Amino acid sequence: MNIETVSYLKANANNLSLEDPQAYYEQQETIALLKLINLSERNLNQKGEQSLDETFDV
Repeated sequence: MNIETVSYLKANANNLSLEDPQAYYEQQETIALLKLINLSERNLNQKGEQSLDETFDV
C-alpha cells in the first residue's frame, strides 16, 4: 500500500487505481483468518492444550 499526502491525492484523483471488489473481499477474509489463527495461538499458549469444543467455542 502506498501512502500519499492529501494534496497528492487531490491532484491525481483521476489517475488512482482502486482494487476490484473481489480482491478487497478476499483480502478482508485473509486478514480475518490470520486474526483468528493469532487469537487461537495466544489462547493455546496461555491455557495449554484444549479440546476441540473448547477451541471453537465462541
